[in-house]
Amino acid sequence: MRAKTNMLVLSKEQQAVVDAPISPLCIIACAGSGKTTTAVRRLVKVREALRDFRGRVALLSYSNVAVDTFQDSYDELMRPLALSRSRSLVEIDTLDGFFSRNLLAPHGHRVMKSARAAFLLHGGEGYLAGQTCGFGRDTRPITKAKVRYRNGTAEFYRTENSNNFDLPPATLGAIEKLGKSGGYTHDLGRYWCHRLLVERPELLRALARRYPQIIVDEAQDIGSPHQMILELLIAAGTVVSLIGDPDQSIYAFADADGQYLRDYANRSGVTMLTITQNRRSIPKIVNAASKLAGRDDAAIRTPLQDTHGVYLTAYKKGEEQKLIDSFKLEIASESLVADESAVLTRGRELAESLAGKKEALGVGLTQRLAHATLLRDRDHDYEGAFREVVAVFASLLEGAPEDLVAQLTAPSRHSQRLALKRQLWNFTRNPNDGLPAATLPGSTDWHPKMFARIKAALKVIEQRDTLRSTANLGNRLAKTKLTDEPLLPKQDLAKDISSELDLRVDTVHKAKGESLDAVLYVATNAHAKSLVAGTGTEDGRIGYVALTRAKNLMWVAVPSTNFDKLKADFASKGIVEVGKK
Repeated sequence: MRAKTNMLVLSKEQQAVVDAPISPLCIIACAGSGKTTTAVRRLVKVREALRDFRGRVALLSYSNVAVDTFQDSYDELMRPLALSRSRSLVEIDTLDGFFSRNLLAPHGHRVMKSARAAFLLHGGEGYLAGQTCGFGRDTRPITKAKVRYRNGTAEFYRTENSNNFDLPPATLGAIEKLGKSGGYTHDLGRYWCHRLLVERPELLRALARRYPQIIVDEAQDIGSPHQMILELLIAAGTVVSLIGDPDQSIYAFADADGQYLRDYANRSGVTMLTITQNRRSIPKIVNAASKLAGRDDAAIRTPLQDTHGVYLTAYKKGEEQKLIDSFKLEIASESLVADESAVLTRGRELAESLAGKKEALGVGLTQRLAHATLLRDRDHDYEGAFREVVAVFASLLEGAPEDLVAQLTAPSRHSQRLALKRQLWNFTRNPNDGLPAATLPGSTDWHPKMFARIKAALKVIEQRDTLRSTANLGNRLAKTKLTDEPLLPKQDLAKDISSELDLRVDTVHKAKGESLDAVLYVATNAHAKSLVAGTGTEDGRIGYVALTRAKNLMWVAVPSTNFDKLKADFASKGIVEVGKK
């Protein structure tokens, strides 16, 4: 959900950030504090202070949603100020997008020793088969490799179910082999960026000159690879300012625990500022969040109704739907908006279970096509479905360019194969002639139609693009593990389409950064104990982030077996039983 632009009158704390000297800042901003407004106005202030300087100012964040919101806010602020020249001197992007555009795309091949420009991998490229990392049972595709830095040295690992497992030193050889093809993942792209700046100091100096000021939003999510890159830029003269909230650091499994933001405040020459006024949530929610985090944030909103607030409730295992139905009734009775509310959980598996989502059946490429079908028909995610379809076709074409997936998923104006891209888009979108509908029986109807249409599409590609299809198509697109049941029953499809009947169910990680009318956080016993214990652990911070998404109403649901044991602890944090004030 995209955040709405809201250019409010600044508080004294926000104004202090905007008016601070043009030097490194560390801004600790509480949840709902209006970071977008503050960061954008600071961006304008810095740009105008450097108006006679040739360099640019960059505002970077960690999600495309945040970037879109910043861009909208910046454009809205610029219109009445008539500062047209400033737009070309300001860049707003994700960190990965910024470094890819400025370093990897034009220069990555130099350090990767590739004969072609570097390109982002999507995981479906056929030439990746056999390129692995790890050993024995721990062997995984090379695209699963991640990087972190300890004492300045790169270490490689993989993540599974939020747990990290070290990879052997030989992984570097596999990464360098992959690099020679020009391909990189988001994680490995950070590794190559760091190597590029270390091995090509002239590029580091040029980048620092071009961007003398960089502001990083959501800085609690900075992991060690980005930290290493930022430190190189700082040493080269770039002024870096960080804005974020350590209590919302929920990516420790991805090597981002908020410590860099905490330490930055104590660095010599860095000015620390705080924003402690919560503009999002009503006082009861802000007070509970402050007690959990050991803070003293202030709420400025007036409750819409006295019954709005933050409450504790119980659920029995296997009866979670009753809990969700009760919450939907509460939303309606409290005059809140269901479309702007959500059920949130700590983990993806529980979220999918509560949402009634079934995993795509089949194996291998058939499973990817089944997943594409569900993305299109169940989730209405046409872009995600298209990426899966492209990955499958790339795997079915022998001798295809290694960057074929990158070519087809690039913006249309940059695509080298527009005819193929249009063909695969039509295949993805059209259930009558392309990817069959999810409501068809899997093994008896969906699979035969899918197989015949894939064969027909490949014939067109062979004639037009002179690319050969694989000789073992039947084995690559087998119906193994498909059943005669529909991928998605019609009643589930109808229920998913009706937003009035269904309440969004998602993970806390997916909802991070959003403002929601009402939130139901479904916690396990362990997650509930972590939440009430505060923000000292990852699970505690995840619960804190769930709580601070809510504007008007928050329910924390815990298993009924432990409800009586937990309710006193929750009450001490201002979270009382449902039905009590």
